[in-house]
Amino acid sequence: MHRTTSIALAVSVLVAGLASTSAGATSQRAKILVQPSSGPPGRFVTIRGSGFCASRRCGPVRIRIYSLFVAKGIRVTSRGTFVKRQVQIPGGTPTGQIGVIASQRLASGAQRQAVATYDVIIYGH
Repeated sequence: MHRTTSIALAVSVLVAGLASTSAGATSQRAKILVQPSSGPPGRFVTIRGSGFCASRRCGPVRIRIYSLFVAKGIRVTSRGTFVKRQVQIPGGTPTGQIGVIASQRLASGAQRQAVATYDVIIYGH
């Protein structure tokens, strides 16, 4: 009886360990960082991303502000990261927070997205 309980406990620990490893691998969330995070319209920023799909079966990353795509065809490294320099905040953008959205088509056809904000500041107003 003691041996059966030990085996059952060992199997439970093994299954729980495999389940948490599997869940961790699929639940990675995409994130982006916009630097600098504030400034006037027309400013160039750098966008860094992590948690994106690194498989060749996944599409490149695209970045948009409002409905305007400001960068397309961004390749993801084998670590699921990217850096895109010289992304321009559209001229004429009004003062306030705007959303910067990075999206990628996954092999399944679903979309992976990450959102960050940029504070538009118009100096002298």
